[in-house]
Amino acid sequence: MAKDNVKIVRLTTGEELICEATPSDGGWLVNKALLLVPVSLQNMQMIPWLAYAKYPEEGLLLPEKIIAFTIDAEDRLKAEFDKAFSKIIAPSNGLISGAGMGNIANKLHLAD
Repeated sequence: MAKDNVKIVRLTTGEELICEATPSDGGWLVNKALLLVPVSLQNMQMIPWLAYAKYPEEGLLLPEKIIAFTIDAEDRLKAEFDKAFSKIIAPSNGLISGAGMGNIANKLHLAD
């Protein structure tokens, strides 16, 4: 389930982050920040932001002067964000059909 503090943070540099963000004196504390990179008109890629750094436990303070705006992420993007940090691999929404299983059974020599 997506947390309520998952926000998109637009920096004055133009970078857009999706992260857990909470307001703090003089800025925002961010955790688990991912950079949003457009790969087409309808697709975004999320890549770790500052992956080589160790975040403070309370979060990294981004001062207000480098933040253009913050906004709530839409539900589908929040779900993708959650999956990026989940230790559980969730299946896709589709079902495995009998037709697909036949090919797998043949390869495993399970078919009669």
